[in-house]
Amino acid sequence: MKYPKDVVNYQCRDCILWKTRTQVVWGDGFPTAQLGFIGEGPGREEDETGIAFVGKAGRLLRKILGLLRLKRKVIILNLVKCRPPQNRPPLPSEFEACSKYLYRQIDALPNLRVIVVLGRVPWKFLTGKEEPVIQNRGKTEKWHNQLLLYTYHPSFLARSHDKDRLKEFIKDLKKAKAIAGIRK
Repeated sequence: MKYPKDVVNYQCRDCILWKTRTQVVWGDGFPTAQLGFIGEGPGREEDETGIAFVGKAGRLLRKILGLLRLKRKVIILNLVKCRPPQNRPPLPSEFEACSKYLYRQIDALPNLRVIVVLGRVPWKFLTGKEEPVIQNRGKTEKWHNQLLLYTYHPSFLARSHDKDRLKEFIKDLKKAKAIAGIRK
């Protein structure tokens, strides 16, 4: 996806993550998307390729998106655009430094209606709420001009191999698809 020049900064040095990144990972998807996804930050494979969600968790997410016929109808973003060392969660200062880029990306998506928030960390940063995913998955909340839907991060599903949680995740994505008004 191409963003206007004021949305991206490939030489960004707004936080310390620039020191260990291979490249900035802006996301992946379609500028006309009605449905978006937000994760924490790039992992090793994302840092190498420059594309969001291409590692193990990303492959699981993309497989499910394909099954739901959403593969070419979504935008996938992260809170931070550079890989945190050892895949640790982003620090508040790193999100604060990167948030202007995330918000500009979202503002540049005119049709975006629903954002699926993948996991506890992005939910906390976007809503300010510390709510466990297991008890609150499927919850929606109004945020700016979009509706957030809280669910599991695909990395949790890939690690746990819990079929019931996977079914809940798919149910959440179907709900997000319906709310976004995506047919078929």
